[in-house]
Amino acid sequence: MEMNPQAGMEQASQSQENLNKIVLAGTRLMYDPKTFEIFKAGITKEGAIDDVLATQAAGLIKMLDDRAQGKLPRAAIAPAAVMLLIEMARFMTQAGLADPQEAGIKSAIEKLMKIILRLYPPGKQGPQTETPMQGQAMPQQEPQQQPAPAGIMGA
Repeated sequence: MEMNPQAGMEQASQSQENLNKIVLAGTRLMYDPKTFEIFKAGITKEGAIDDVLATQAAGLIKMLDDRAQGKLPRAAIAPAAVMLLIEMARFMTQAGLADPQEAGIKSAIEKLMKIILRLYPPGKQGPQTETPMQGQAMPQQEPQQQPAPAGIMGA
């Protein structure tokens, strides 16, 4: 069996590009004036910081995948979700909303991976319709149409 190093490098480059695109789209969505209030409501709601970070990052990924009509590259979803979670934690710290410590972020990442695996089980093409942390169907409407923002994953 021959290995083609060029093909491997191209695949790695494509994977990195997919990851970068998802993270960029996620940060744009978080800070977009039309959706920022939803984001802010989500990260400031009551609850353990690891739960808040995990559910909000998962909700953001789900929202991005909904907008992409279920076509986000599956291999890039988990690493992109982690990067977006870290961006949320950074924002919380810089805005003075909370100070997620390393242990809280590690716990949030573990919880996030469980949510991602439930939303995107291996071998399945599209996301599941229920959020694992709340057991409620994800809203299919555009975020700016929601009457009372309660975070990316809802109240």
